[in-house]
Amino acid sequence: MHKVPFEKTNLPGVAACTAIVQAEVTMPDNSKRLVDGHCAKAVTGNQAGLCEKHYKLKLCKLIYRSKLDPVDIMEDYEIIAWFQGEYPSIEFPKERPALIMFMKANYPVK
Repeated sequence: MHKVPFEKTNLPGVAACTAIVQAEVTMPDNSKRLVDGHCAKAVTGNQAGLCEKHYKLKLCKLIYRSKLDPVDIMEDYEIIAWFQGEYPSIEFPKERPALIMFMKANYPVK
């Protein structure tokens, strides 16, 4: 399919998400301040040391930067659901080859 490399192997000993996030902290004088820190949510599976939320975000950024067309890996029902949600009045093909050609011709990745 697409030949875009992506990291998925967790580093040994990493059990918490390493993504940097900002959190609002209340100081002793009751003022509030933003502080940088690690997400620290649990890491599961092969997600490159990130929690599920931050791993998905990382993959979405990679797809966007690489201009990958997600229609190639979408199931037919997902493409049809997208059309029905975004353009309910448009007639579109229902068979996969024609559906993918229609999608790429009319809604290309920019």
